[in-house]
Amino acid sequence: MTCGNVPLPGRSQSVGPTPVGALQGLDPERVAYTGSVSKSLAPGLRLGWLLVPAHLMGELVERKRTMDLGNPAIDQALLAEFIGSGGYDRQLRRCQRAYRERRDALVAALAGHFSGAEVSGIAAGLHTPSSGSRIGTAPSTRSWSTPPVRGWRCAR
Repeated sequence: MTCGNVPLPGRSQSVGPTPVGALQGLDPERVAYTGSVSKSLAPGLRLGWLLVPAHLMGELVERKRTMDLGNPAIDQALLAEFIGSGGYDRQLRRCQRAYRERRDALVAALAGHFSGAEVSGIAAGLHTPSSGSRIGTAPSTRSWSTPPVRGWRCAR
């Protein structure tokens, strides 16, 4: 992907052996692709990207223009240079290694402290759906699980 002559970051936050592809790639004429550098660089930068179907571009640009004060041009230029030079890709690889180590530690801790714990889902991001039947080493008849995200809704 490119924005002008600057490639957009396309690496997912997958920490497993197979990267998780972006949903946008399945239907680029109907699905927008968005991302930010908040987790991988710094939340204070408040920079991101949005790749939208061509037929939505005009309306999106107009809404962006009227809904906020924009982003500093120097920050955008520096991020574009960082992406273009390969620096951002190297940063993402460092983040993925750190996330993989954190996830592996969490999975090991679950196995060590929650007998019968089963980690499910894909190894992506910093989430770990799990379930089990015993907590700690004391026998228990109660079971536990973390609820799946698909049932959650955002309340305004």
